[in-house]
Amino acid sequence: TKFDIPEDAEGWILQSFGKKVKNGRARVKESYYDPSLSLQEQINFRPKQVQKKKWRRLVKYWNKTKSKMVSEKNKAYRSKKKMVQVTGKKSYARVREELKASLGQDPSRLEMFRACFSKHGTTKNVEAANAIVSTDATT
Repeated sequence: TKFDIPEDAEGWILQSFGKKVKNGRARVKESYYDPSLSLQEQINFRPKQVQKKKWRRLVKYWNKTKSKMVSEKNKAYRSKKKMVQVTGKKSYARVREELKASLGQDPSRLEMFRACFSKHGTTKNVEAANAIVSTDATT
């Protein structure tokens, strides 16, 4: 093999690669896919970095009714999302364990909320700030 990669890193590498492919596909769709064009016009409006066969398959997939319905549903869900968590790739389980280590006990729900929705005491949006303030007022 070309690279000497530890076996336990293989899962992370595959997951990371998968995310990059997915994000790249999303950027290509945003930049090149135009649903107002005919199927043939969409196929002809191909980015140089995408192979013809793969582009044709992507355009056909994006034009399917089921794909459009899923896309619209996900778009609606994202628009309703009010609070943005700031832990990045870190799982809630990992946040909980880190808090448990620093506090010396299991963190409360409020401590978990603060850790996941604020960074250095600052929140990313008004809804999270209001939720923290209102829970502080009741405790």
